[in-house]
Amino acid sequence: MCLLLEKARKDYDTVICMQKVNDELYLDICCYHIQQAIEKVIKCSIELNGFRYSYEHSISKLYGEYINAGWSEYKDLRMMADTLTYWESSAEYKDSFAATISQLTDALEIYKELEKRLVLYLTENNDESSEPKPLQF
Repeated sequence: MCLLLEKARKDYDTVICMQKVNDELYLDICCYHIQQAIEKVIKCSIELNGFRYSYEHSISKLYGEYINAGWSEYKDLRMMADTLTYWESSAEYKDSFAATISQLTDALEIYKELEKRLVLYLTENNDESSEPKPLQF
C-alpha cells in the first residue's frame, strides 16, 4: 500500500481525535490536518496510476494532475480546492485564519470519498497494486 495513504489516514485520525475535544480553538489544527490528508491521498492516487505529482501544496494543481492521471472528476473537491490550499498555508501561522465547522465537515467528506475511490482501485487491482505502475512523463 502507498505510504502516503497511511500518512493521510494518520492526518484524518488526528482530525477525528481533535473534534472529540469539541473546542473551536482546535479548528485551525483540524483544517490543516484534513488538508494534509486530502493532499496525500491525491498524491498517492496520482502515483499509483503511474504519474508524477507536483511537490507542492496547491490542491487546485494537484486536482488537475489527479484528473490527468485518469481519475474521475470530483466537483466538491474542485470547488473547495482553493480553500483547502489556503488552510495549508494559513491554518497554523496566521492569527486571522478563518474557517467554519461546516467547511471542515465538507472537507472530511471529500477525504472519505477520495479514500474510498483509492481503496476501491486498490481492491480491484490487488494483483497489480503491490508495485506502482511505471512513472509516465
